[in-house]
Amino acid sequence: MTDKFCDEETRTIYKARLDYAKNKNNVEYWNSIKKFQKNKKWICYDKSLELIKKSYADSREIILFGCGNDGFASKETLEMFGVEVSFFCDNNRELQGGSKYGVKVISPKELSENHGDAIVLVTTSNHGDVIEKQLLDLKIAPKNVIRL
Repeated sequence: MTDKFCDEETRTIYKARLDYAKNKNNVEYWNSIKKFQKNKKWICYDKSLELIKKSYADSREIILFGCGNDGFASKETLEMFGVEVSFFCDNNRELQGGSKYGVKVISPKELSENHGDAIVLVTTSNHGDVIEKQLLDLKIAPKNVIRL
């Protein structure tokens, strides 16, 4: 079936996903697709993953800002590496107080008032600059904000 895919990237990612589904080896999966991430707006954890994993190991909350497709992909990728997402944060008031992908969604105000020491990963590719400024205005320490 992979011969029907038109490019190397699509074939490689498809095969890696099949292998992961069978073997559940996240390191092998990540290494298989890693060479393509630099050409895409992918979630690139090369520089950030160790910090995220260390923060999680130190019992710091990991909060994803943005509940869209990028947020979902970030959640799934972090879980592959054994990192559980504590909350989503989103500006959409209709989502706040509910849950998305099985994770509670909080408001930016709740984030700043109750979770100021958390590591906040800005997942959206569309409004990253605006959200990063919003977080800094809410007094979230710059060292705790990571743009993916």
